[in-house]
Parts: sequence; C-alpha cells; structure tokens
Amino acid sequence: MQPVTLVPITAANFRECIRLKTQPEHESFVATNLFSIAEASVHPTWTPCAIAAGEILVGFVLIPFSLA
Repeated sequence: MQPVTLVPITAANFRECIRLKTQPEHESFVATNLFSIAEASVHPTWTPCAIAAGEILVGFVLIPFSLA
C-alpha cells in the first residue's frame, strides 16, 4: 500500500491536479479543482492540496486554514 500524503499545488502538478474529477453524481455538491484553487488565491488562510498515493495524485482537498 502506498503512503497517502498532502502535496502542495505547484506549477509542476497544477495541470494534473485540475484534471482530477469527482464522480458525476457528486458534481453538484463540490466546485471544480480549478475553481477551488482560484478561490484559495483570494483567501490567504485557505490551503489547496493534492492528495497523493505514493507518486500518483488521487484527489484534491481545500483546507480552510493555513498549514504554515
């Protein structure tokens, strides 16, 4: 089993992150990753992160506070 980690969004993984999609039946409940990353840029305490299993991005989370 690969370790699951939170990964900062960077220029290197940005496109891969915004390509991640939720299940179609959940689309009405959450914003797209692109919108969430953009929204975080105007909320300095919000932290967008990719979720990685080993080296593979498997998800996205928008944390409503700073991890710093």
